[in-house]
Amino acid sequence: MPKTRVLVVGAESASLKLAERFLTLEGFETEVTNDVAQALICLERAPFDLLLADVQTPPLSGLSMIQHAKLRRPHIRVILLMQGGTVSSGIAASQAGASGYILKPFTQQALRWTLQNALKRDRLRRENLWMKSLMSLSQFSQMLTLGNDLPALLMHIVRWILEETRVDGVSLLLLDKQRDVLTPVAGVGRLEAGSSRSGGIARLALEKGEPILIQGTTAQTLCGETPVDPDTTASLWTYPISLHKQAIAVIQLYSATHPLCETDQTLVSISCKQAIVAIENARLYQSVTESSLQKLRVIVTAIELRDTYRKGHATGVERSAIRLSEKLSLTAVQRHDLSIVAMLHDIGHSGSQAYLLNKAGTLSADEFAQIRHHCADAIELLRPIHLKAEILQGILEHHERWDGTGYPHRIKGEAISLYARIIGIADALDAMLQPRPYRSQLTLSGAREEISRHIGTQFDPRLAEHLLTLDDATLLPHA
Repeated sequence: MPKTRVLVVGAESASLKLAERFLTLEGFETEVTNDVAQALICLERAPFDLLLADVQTPPLSGLSMIQHAKLRRPHIRVILLMQGGTVSSGIAASQAGASGYILKPFTQQALRWTLQNALKRDRLRRENLWMKSLMSLSQFSQMLTLGNDLPALLMHIVRWILEETRVDGVSLLLLDKQRDVLTPVAGVGRLEAGSSRSGGIARLALEKGEPILIQGTTAQTLCGETPVDPDTTASLWTYPISLHKQAIAVIQLYSATHPLCETDQTLVSISCKQAIVAIENARLYQSVTESSLQKLRVIVTAIELRDTYRKGHATGVERSAIRLSEKLSLTAVQRHDLSIVAMLHDIGHSGSQAYLLNKAGTLSADEFAQIRHHCADAIELLRPIHLKAEILQGILEHHERWDGTGYPHRIKGEAISLYARIIGIADALDAMLQPRPYRSQLTLSGAREEISRHIGTQFDPRLAEHLLTLDDATLLPHA
C-alpha cells in the first residue's frame, strides 16, 4: 500500500526539521522546502495527500497558501502550523479551507493526531462522494438504455456531465482513425474547451492515455504553447476514453469561474467508463442495423423488379424526400432516418398483395382492405430488427392524410409524424409521374397541379409549398 505523501513548507528550519523527523517516524513519505514558489511547483508536478504549511511563510500567509495550493490540487488536505492561536484564527483557517491546525511548538503526538484526523475526515468524504457517484451513475445508466442513436447518446452524456459537475462547458471529441483527427461530435454550454488552444491538450491526453487537469493560474505549458487563458479559465480537464486499450474519444470540461474539484473528477471518471460500453453498444447496434437494412434494400429491389410499374419507386421517393427535407433543416441523423423510411415504406406490399398492385380494373372492397393493410404488415415484418420508433411510425402513417381521411388510423394534421407527411407527398409525386395499369402517367406540370389541388386535404400545406418550389430536375422521375 503506498505511503501517504506530505509536503511541508515553512520559513523556520527548526520547525521543518522537527516536522520531517516526526512524519518519517510516523511512516509518512515527506518532502520539505522553505521556498513557497518551489512548494507550488511541487504541487503541480506530483500528487500529495497533505500539505503542512507554516502560517508565516513569506511571501504568502498560510491562508493565502491554502488558496494557491487548492487551485493546483483541489482535493489536497491542508494543515496549518500556527504560533499561538485563538478561536477566531481557527475559524478563519477552517473557512479558508484548512483541514486543521497545529500550534507551535508541537509534539509528535499532536502532529499524528491532527494528520490522522484530517485523513479520516477525507476518507469519510471520499466514501460519501462514492455513494453520491453511484446514485448519479444509476440515473446515468438508466439514461443510456433509452436508445441506440449514437449522436443523441453522446449529447445525453455531455448534458449529464454538465448538470452533475455544474461547469461552464463540456465537449466530446471522437477519434476519426482514418484521418487521425479528433472531431467534436457533442457539446453543451460554453465551448472554449473545444477551442484550438485546447486541441493540443486533447491530443496529448489521448496519446498518454491519462487525464490532464490544467488550472488557469498555473504556469504550466504543454505542447509548446500556453493551453488556457488564466483570465477566462479556472480549469480545463481533459479525459481520454479508451476501449480495448485503444483510444476512441476525449471529454473536456471547461470552467470559467471555479476550479474543478475531486467530486467532478470522480463523477466524470465513473460516467466515462460506463459511456465506453454504451458507445460500443451503439456502434455495434448501428453495424447490425446497417447490415439488416442492406438486406432489406435487396428485398425491396427484388419486389420492385417483379413489378414493371413500380421499378425504382423506393429510390424515387427517397430522392424527393431528402430534397424536401433540405428545406426543413433536418439534422444528418434525421435525414438518414428519413431515407430508411423512404426505402422501406412499401415493403409491406410483399406477398399476396403484390398482384393487386398491377390490377387494371377497380379493386373490390376486400382487395382494397388488403392494400390498406400493407402499412401494418410492414411494421410486423420490420419488428425483429428493432428500428427506431420514429422510423416505424413514419412507415405506418405514410398513407394518412392531412384532413384525417387517410389510413390506417385516420389521424390528421401534425398528429401525423413528420417523416410520414414527407414520405406521403414524395410517394404521391413519384406515383403520379409513373404509369400505372389503371391510369396514364402525369406530366411534371400535371403532377404539380395535382399536388396544389390537394394542399390542406391530402398534403401538409407547408410541405406541399416547399415541394413545389423545388426545381424540375429534382422532381423528374427516376430512370
